[in-house]
Amino acid sequence: MSDLMDAYQKMLNTDRVEIMISGDVNTDEVVNKFSVLPFKARNISRVSMSYTQEIKQEIVTQIDEEPLSQSKFDMAFRLPVVYRGDLHYAALVFNSLFGGSALSLLFTVVREKMSMAYYANSNFDPFRQLLVVQTGISYANKDKVQELILEQLERLKKGDFEDELLEQNKNNLISSYISRLDSQTSALLRAQSAALTGINVTIEEWLDNLQSVTKDDVMKVAKMVELQATYMLGTN
Repeated sequence: MSDLMDAYQKMLNTDRVEIMISGDVNTDEVVNKFSVLPFKARNISRVSMSYTQEIKQEIVTQIDEEPLSQSKFDMAFRLPVVYRGDLHYAALVFNSLFGGSALSLLFTVVREKMSMAYYANSNFDPFRQLLVVQTGISYANKDKVQELILEQLERLKKGDFEDELLEQNKNNLISSYISRLDSQTSALLRAQSAALTGINVTIEEWLDNLQSVTKDDVMKVAKMVELQATYMLGTN
């Protein structure tokens, strides 16, 4: 417990502190209230928010057996695309096409068409350069599900998808982004990201960058994806 308290005190005394305020407030009043907090002056240099995953030469596989009615099968991929880098927006579209939306290949093929999963989705984390696929399946279908997931990835690598599907996913991402613009939580998250990374993107820039993503861009991102690990939780 003493080690935990020491780490906590060190964090308060030396780490960078960002305080975000959103709403109809009196600025002077807020500043006065925060000025009495016991934070000491500190000189903090900006550090990179990205972590580059090392490439594993062999895929890590782990299986944990538990008596579950629905098994969980996850796949972790390395995707070396950095936050707000050249391919950041292409990676967002790729993820939406792959498993990040109801229009994705994982949802429409693995879940709907083939009925091999109770749920199937993907999520891209640019700060860890990590792409994770999560599925709920029957234990006996593990190998087939993995094969189907990798087949959808290959389709994206080869550009085996309609231009209409590309535009639908781009429009879906844009609609979702616009719908969050009047959310205070989303506004705070955008401000926090800008403060921590030093990269500020306007609404117009975000929309233009997303809209300009091409099929070739998506294919380029897909070809960068490398399977690193699989995890199975359930019982046969």
